[in-house]
Amino acid sequence: MSTAIEQVEKALDRFEPHPIKVVGNLCSAKRHRLSNCKRCVDACPAGALTLRTTAAIGGPGSAVADGPHIDPERCTGCGMCAAVCPAGALEAQSPSNIELLAQVMRLALAGQGVAFACPLSLEQADAGRPCVIVNCLGRLDESLLVGAVAHGARPVRLIDRACEGCAQAAGRAMAAAAIERSNGLLAAFGLPGQIAFHTGKACALPAPTPAAGNGEGLSRRGLLKRLAQETLRAGQAIAEAPQPGESQPRELLPADEPLPRGELPADLPLTRALLLTALRRLDPAPLAGPGQAAAGAGLFASFDCTDQCTGCQMCGFFCPTGALTKVEQDGQLGVIFRPARCTDCGLCRDICYRDAVVLSSGADLTYVLADAAQVFLMRDADAAPWLKLASKQTGGYWVLPAKPGEWAP
Repeated sequence: MSTAIEQVEKALDRFEPHPIKVVGNLCSAKRHRLSNCKRCVDACPAGALTLRTTAAIGGPGSAVADGPHIDPERCTGCGMCAAVCPAGALEAQSPSNIELLAQVMRLALAGQGVAFACPLSLEQADAGRPCVIVNCLGRLDESLLVGAVAHGARPVRLIDRACEGCAQAAGRAMAAAAIERSNGLLAAFGLPGQIAFHTGKACALPAPTPAAGNGEGLSRRGLLKRLAQETLRAGQAIAEAPQPGESQPRELLPADEPLPRGELPADLPLTRALLLTALRRLDPAPLAGPGQAAAGAGLFASFDCTDQCTGCQMCGFFCPTGALTKVEQDGQLGVIFRPARCTDCGLCRDICYRDAVVLSSGADLTYVLADAAQVFLMRDADAAPWLKLASKQTGGYWVLPAKPGEWAP
């Protein structure tokens, strides 16, 4: 009887979308057993998320993570796990980031600023400023906050009147960190202090009116389509940009398939594609050009390696976002680093058996916006990767796309 009930429950689950989408093969903990990442587990206020382990070859006690698993009975759908996941293994749904940004764009087209609030804030307040409703403020990541400013919805306010005493009170601290990182990015573009908390009143965003058919009167479906197309173009430009001497690109694998030997999936997280789309809508004039101070701490990182590197290329093999990829050029092996794709997950540093990887928080935004590539050539192709080589190059050299389809050193 219990088996029949479980089968019915599973069948019903297929028709009821879960608030969190899991793409387990992108999880750093699943990709390599030495990963130290458990940000999603630490962020979950309900204890609904675990990183299960399965037995692995290597003797007694050897195990590897099987990716994130969510207990639907305990999950509140707050979305905090998705907000902190650097690899895109977790995505908040119902509404998705694209759907939330479509609501933001409606307010921007009406010449309004935007406020975000949770349902509890609505219950505690009389009619106030129109708000985009999210399950928890901790669900808001930089792609949403910077995206709101980039689409012209200024200022951006987070209504926190219900945070004190809430069972998910940790969400406010997470939102505060996201505000700090977002304002730091915007300051580099000459837009400081655009995002802040607010204790004022809130009301639900009114239902959209039918499109009038002119250039600005977009329906909700029209807004979603425009935003999705813009993000898709940005994601494809990043994913398909040519890289000098790069080895064969890795094909994406369905989320529910096991990882085959010798092949790992890599994908640009939706949140990163949206963030890049937002940054490219901003005026780049305040940026100082290549060589400026690093920005985007906690969002981007700069990569380097010490003379302990043997050129094994494992950092490029295991990178979940494709920020690091293997390269063979002029008889030498190494890796290509693309800061636009780097989410500072730290997996490359965790797995380096020589402790040779050096990650510095933040990146040169000029290189990020240009999708520049930094090439590190580390050893001769016919040399053993376990030998320390005096001839390898550190520091790398930058390659910028002159125009689509071309590269210029």
